[in-house]
Amino acid sequence: MSPRRFPPPWSIGEQPESFIVKDAGGQPVAYVYFEDEPQRAMSMRRMSRDEARRIAANVAKLPDLLRQPAGATNANVLAICERVAEVQALLHDHIECGKHLPADVVAKAQAVLTEPELLRAMFDVGYFPPKTPPD
Repeated sequence: MSPRRFPPPWSIGEQPESFIVKDAGGQPVAYVYFEDEPQRAMSMRRMSRDEARRIAANVAKLPDLLRQPAGATNANVLAICERVAEVQALLHDHIECGKHLPADVVAKAQAVLTEPELLRAMFDVGYFPPKTPPD
């Protein structure tokens, strides 16, 4: 049996309590739940709408982040995958176990996505336009 595919581009849709990331065929890839009422959000361990939207937007970027253009090295792609997997695990722990506060998940995702080493690896695999190396 061949592995299941989720063709790009991925898009984001909004439901009353979640954002849904879907592949090009409309297949749901991820649900990111939120709660608008702050007290309920704390008791339900859910993110705010804005936090969930930012996480969903970053998840929707994964196919672009993980594609391997000609000339990219496996080390660059592996570096990207490892960092994205770290954020994914953090998000999973928050959603499934309530281990992390929503603000901590968002802060970690933002920190990882701005790491110089990750930005360099993304540049090296062609994620950024030519002649625009990250600082």
